[in-house]
Amino acid sequence: MAPPPANSMKTAKMYPKLCFWTQAKYNEWMNTPAAHANPQFKFAFIEDKEGKMVFDHTLKSIQKTIQGGWAELITKSMAPKS
Repeated sequence: MAPPPANSMKTAKMYPKLCFWTQAKYNEWMNTPAAHANPQFKFAFIEDKEGKMVFDHTLKSIQKTIQGGWAELITKSMAPKS
């Protein structure tokens, strides 16, 4: 796995409470008992700037926004085939 871009490391220093700056760190955490004890462990990588997991209503809002974006791409025939 390639190292994160230099500018992301600067961002990591600005937000030291965030837990997952790399896929490797997230994968490492996913294999711990603490991860599986958390009811939202599959979405733990979505954090606020204080490193706290976001609430269900925020996740639903994010999902709705993304679905709207995909719907627009489909309407404009710009969505990828797969």
